[in-house]
Amino acid sequence: GSAALDRETTDRYALILRATDSRNPAFTGTAQLELTVLDVNDNPPLFAATLLVYNVSESALVNSVIFSLSATDSDVGNALFYNVSDSPTGDSALGYFSVSPATGDVTLTRQLDRETRSQLTASVWVTDGVFTSNASLRVNIMDHNDVMPRFSRPRYNATVSEDVAVGTSIVTVSATDGDVDVRHRTLRYRLLGGDPYGWFAMNATSGVLTNVQALDREALDVVNLTVAAVNLASPNLTGVATVAVSLDDVNDSPPDFGPSPRVVAIA
Repeated sequence: GSAALDRETTDRYALILRATDSRNPAFTGTAQLELTVLDVNDNPPLFAATLLVYNVSESALVNSVIFSLSATDSDVGNALFYNVSDSPTGDSALGYFSVSPATGDVTLTRQLDRETRSQLTASVWVTDGVFTSNASLRVNIMDHNDVMPRFSRPRYNATVSEDVAVGTSIVTVSATDGDVDVRHRTLRYRLLGGDPYGWFAMNATSGVLTNVQALDREALDVVNLTVAAVNLASPNLTGVATVAVSLDDVNDSPPDFGPSPRVVAIA
């Protein structure tokens, strides 16, 4: 039987030719023949999958190559060319990147922002000049720690009596972080400064400010504390606020006439 040649299956054949004459006894001669199958363009180029997924950080620089498209063609010597078109889903990546037709390099042309958009989609195409194939493209935008923690207010005010019990909750501060990644938006609170006598402490997870020592208005009547909210990223970002604690006076000091003895002359 006979079958069509397929270079992609077998590209070379080694044959032995045999010739026999009609004499009796017959003489036979043999020769070796090597047959090379020449390629024709009969196969389409193909992407590795029908859905191509890439993860790109929102911090990627504009005009940088963020990934490269790649397809294979089982035919020999065909140059491949790449293109991109709008996605039927409507969440288009067009306007955010450009594709080099010859290399498939995808270059970012617009800054990504994970806080406003989580992914981009498009259709990508590859052709060898005769055959064309396509695939769906999904670009997942990965969060970068680029949003500063922000307190609910820049200044908190609290008033307590100077004889308040040690361990009393004075005020609770709170902050938020607009990043998406849980490490970037999880905050820890710290007391940075403004507490010369070491009267106060701050709960790192709840933001509750308590006094850890007895207060004394005669030593300081208003304490201006600086507090911070720090996210868990590395490197991290910090937001700051002020907490003003005013101490109400209680009658806890006797009258003081000053240095003794004192002599007063009465006419």
